[in-house]
Amino acid sequence: MKTLNIRQVLIDHWENITFFGFLFIVIASFLSFRLNSLLPGFSSSEIAAYQGSNSLNYIFHHPVNAPFSVLGWLIVRSHLAHSLLYFRLLSAGLALVVIAIFCGILYYWHGLRTALLGTLLFGFSSWVLHTARLGTADILQFGFFALIACGIWLQATASRLAIISVLVLGAMLLYVPGMIWLIAVGMIVSWRFLDNYFTRRLGAVTIGTILALGIIAPLAWAIYQTPSIAKVLLNFPNGSWPMPIATIHNFIDVPVRLFIYGQANPVIWLDHLAVLSVFGSVMFILGGYAYLRHFGLKRTKLLLILLIACCAVIALGGSTSLTLIVPFIYLVVAAGIDYMLRQWLLVFPRNPVARTIGVGSMIVVLVLAVTYQTKQYFVAWPQVPSTRSAFAQLSPVISATISGVKGE
Repeated sequence: MKTLNIRQVLIDHWENITFFGFLFIVIASFLSFRLNSLLPGFSSSEIAAYQGSNSLNYIFHHPVNAPFSVLGWLIVRSHLAHSLLYFRLLSAGLALVVIAIFCGILYYWHGLRTALLGTLLFGFSSWVLHTARLGTADILQFGFFALIACGIWLQATASRLAIISVLVLGAMLLYVPGMIWLIAVGMIVSWRFLDNYFTRRLGAVTIGTILALGIIAPLAWAIYQTPSIAKVLLNFPNGSWPMPIATIHNFIDVPVRLFIYGQANPVIWLDHLAVLSVFGSVMFILGGYAYLRHFGLKRTKLLLILLIACCAVIALGGSTSLTLIVPFIYLVVAAGIDYMLRQWLLVFPRNPVARTIGVGSMIVVLVLAVTYQTKQYFVAWPQVPSTRSAFAQLSPVISATISGVKGE
């Protein structure tokens, strides 16, 4: 019976499955394209991530970003040639999961058309390409977005597996700097919702809690041994207490970097370009307007609170970057695309020519935006001298590190 159901789903939705399958194959190919040859070497942050994954004992005593480090340790212990390259593949694989989650949320909130167009724009955005193709734990900053997806899954199905997933993923994210603040905000905002579902599934809550406590235990012990780890996880700058004036300045700086003037960092970005292009910024404004028109929706209030909370966490000045907020920004951008198309189709509800022109024009603009983003990453960024220097100066260290691992 189960086989028949799956077969029927494939028959009924083969077009959608084909569209999404093709989209994700293309995205996956771009995430892995010239992963080892686009740049002359690896960055210092990638070297640090590699060296931090050499020993489980080291990870146990320095558990910051442990989920990534443990997966990296498995790569190192497998003695694969060019292990550093596999760290990049690990980030790319995790990014593909996040893109799939992004697509699922858009499909659940806005439908098929917006899910396809929004995922296209998000999956090929320069920031996602930079984060996904860098072999560091920065990819874990997308983790809270996955936790929100688990919450949506719980709300939609009330399943036991969803409850366990929320508790286990939440425990794992406590190892990532800054996540504790977002988890706390999420619990406060969703307390009644969680209490309602948890009281109905006490068995699943018990199992999930036991697993979560087992995951958190090494972290608690490490903090007990080295209290400064707590400040790192709280996203405080260099383990010190954040200064109020600097925090306020950083908070204001977040939207500036997103829309106007980015921070120059040759390892992860191209010059001072803003994260969003002109098209993305316009769609964000439209999406924000569309959400505000439906302020009574839970998703609107949730997004607003999360955007503010992400800005606040980034403003603390620790290691958390704009990666934390980018998926939520693109959810609003996708809502803007959806709003513009809906308005066009309201004006021309029955004229097939006008409807085709409207949707076709949006697709053309999206393709141009995607082309701009991919050229920015694959063509412009690797040719900048500061970028090549940042990824080339450590090449001898890479060779020595790989040789050392092979000789163990």
